[in-house]
Amino acid sequence: MTSSASPKNLPTLQELNSTIPLEAYQTVVIQRDTLEQQLHTTKDRYIRFMREMEERWEDDLHFKDQYERMRRMVEEKEQAITDQTCRMAELARHSDEIERKLSKARADLETVQEERQDRELEFKRRFREAQSQHQAMIQDFGDKATRELRAKDAEVEEARRAAELAERSLAKVQAELSVERQAASEKTVRMASQMSQKEADLDDLKHQLQARSAELQQLSTRLDRASSFETQANLLTDELRRVKSASEERVERAVRDARNDLEVSHLKEVSQLKIEIAQLKHEQSTVESIISNKTLIRSIETAVGSHMQRLSDDTGSAASQLKSATDEIIKATLAGVKEREQEATTQAMYTVEAQARLQHERQVQDLREKFSEELRTAVTQAREECERRSQGREAQLSAEVKRLAEVAEAAQQRYIDATNQVHELESRLQLASQEHSRLQLELTAARADLADRQRTVGELNSKLRDAEGRLQELGAELEGKRRQLEEARARERGNG
Repeated sequence: MTSSASPKNLPTLQELNSTIPLEAYQTVVIQRDTLEQQLHTTKDRYIRFMREMEERWEDDLHFKDQYERMRRMVEEKEQAITDQTCRMAELARHSDEIERKLSKARADLETVQEERQDRELEFKRRFREAQSQHQAMIQDFGDKATRELRAKDAEVEEARRAAELAERSLAKVQAELSVERQAASEKTVRMASQMSQKEADLDDLKHQLQARSAELQQLSTRLDRASSFETQANLLTDELRRVKSASEERVERAVRDARNDLEVSHLKEVSQLKIEIAQLKHEQSTVESIISNKTLIRSIETAVGSHMQRLSDDTGSAASQLKSATDEIIKATLAGVKEREQEATTQAMYTVEAQARLQHERQVQDLREKFSEELRTAVTQAREECERRSQGREAQLSAEVKRLAEVAEAAQQRYIDATNQVHELESRLQLASQEHSRLQLELTAARADLADRQRTVGELNSKLRDAEGRLQELGAELEGKRRQLEEARARERGNG
């Protein structure tokens, strides 16, 4: 028999297990077992039928020919099983193709992982840049200190104006003292000329003495006024010194408070930015893992779809082959039964036992109907089971793919949102850096202006000290002139 010899070019069971996916292999094995079971059932039924026929028609040579035809039909079914094994080898080749596609999917996954590592490096680089920019934002809170310095600058400006007013007053006093000194010099010259001529004209001398007494009274009044001006200059100098010391104390206190506020704000902002950056980093890693999973899922979905398509094609082809084989079995069985019926009828014509012929016809009809019904039921059940399993698996895969697609879309949206937040933070950091640079320039200019004003105040202080020295010199000169006038009056009284 041909069923006892197995083909030499077919793969072994171990090779099929190593190349064919488990689910496809199990499906084909179940189909093969079902066909083998149906074939053995049919074979057993035919054997029993033939045995019954042999027991009843041992002397009939036509029954032997019929038996040979049934045996050949069984061998053809065994050949069909061999063909099914060949189709399983073809399925193994399809499994090799699936393995190649899986290898390609693994290579794509490695590429995606490399891209994810590149994105991680890019994110770390951006994080370092943001950290350096944040260090530049430390001075961003110097706005408050700048306003305080501007207020102190206003106070210093007021002090400078007061010093300028005092300087103008001092200049006015100096001008008046210069005029008085010039007038005193001229009067001294005139007094000398009058003293040389007093012997000649006593009346003129008396009038001159009276005039000199009046002028001396005026000089005393002016001298008192100069003393009052000197007192005012001293008071203005003390006020200027007090304003200067108060301004310096307020500036130092404002700078110290601004530095403390800047340090506290810096610590708070640094902690907040660290928390935000950690959250963004966690979300970035989550989004990247989800994107890599989405890519893997898409590749697996493609491979599973192609595999399911091939399984569906194989299942359809197996079902069509099973149907055709079943139809052939039914046709062959019916043909064999009809031939046996005709042969039994012919044989009954040569027999005298009509009752045996009728009984044989009833038995043949019953067997034919029963066998046809059982074959139709088995084929229908096998076909329905295959369709139900295929539809259930396709529905399950479709639902899973849909769910994974929704998860991937949500992850993609979260990744877009996180990227937008990172861009927004980068723009905010850039604006803050620009604002800090501008404020740093303004603060440098304000410090330079304050240094210039401090130098101006120092120059005013030196001028005030010079004015005080000049006032002291003028006071000494006036004291000498007063002594000279008193000596002249004494001489005039002695001469009188």
